[in-house]
Amino acid sequence: MSYALFIAGSTVEYLSLFIFMLVLFRFELRGNYVYIALVSFIMSHVSFFTRMVPEIGAGSSYIQFALSIVVLTVLFRVPLLYSLLMNGAALVFGFAVQGIIFLTLYMMINISLADVQNNMLTGALTQLLSAVVFLAASWTVRTNNLGFDYVPTSLRHNTHVRGTNAVMVVVIGIGISTAAISSVVFRNQYESYVVLASIIFMATLPVFLYYSLRRDREQKE
Repeated sequence: MSYALFIAGSTVEYLSLFIFMLVLFRFELRGNYVYIALVSFIMSHVSFFTRMVPEIGAGSSYIQFALSIVVLTVLFRVPLLYSLLMNGAALVFGFAVQGIIFLTLYMMINISLADVQNNMLTGALTQLLSAVVFLAASWTVRTNNLGFDYVPTSLRHNTHVRGTNAVMVVVIGIGISTAAISSVVFRNQYESYVVLASIIFMATLPVFLYYSLRRDREQKE
């Protein structure tokens, strides 16, 4: 039962975040649903099994992040640099949303991170709530014609880590590296890690969005 609940909740959550990432960078969803569902199902298992190992459990999100970079490059033919930026944006947004959800649940109905972590049903419902937020964000981006156009869809495209590209890589790199280090430092204090990581990513998100908008303008000039 716990396995089924975790896989179901994790698959739905990852699928909705993956959709948000593609919509944010103006990728076509039609024809890619099978890939998205399959990748989400596989990643949910990666999450399940890595969390069973206490030594790497807190770093599960970063293992999935690394795998997702490869998957996006292979399946969607996105150059490695832009795959890093796209997945970095998704990770930052995902953690920021989850941090806000956890804080809201605690303030409104006194559900703590320990409750979410230790109660499988509560955890699955929280994942479902995150998925609703991700899909709502995707709908908002799509219907308002928002998102970014600067990601090429060919591996033959020449990419350069300089200018705004370099700044975005540094922003994502600092945010993710700091959060990953905190997962090691607070590996036995899950609540402290989640709170700190959420704060880091909430601070990273507006900076990344600013430079993404700047990169989009440069692309159109």
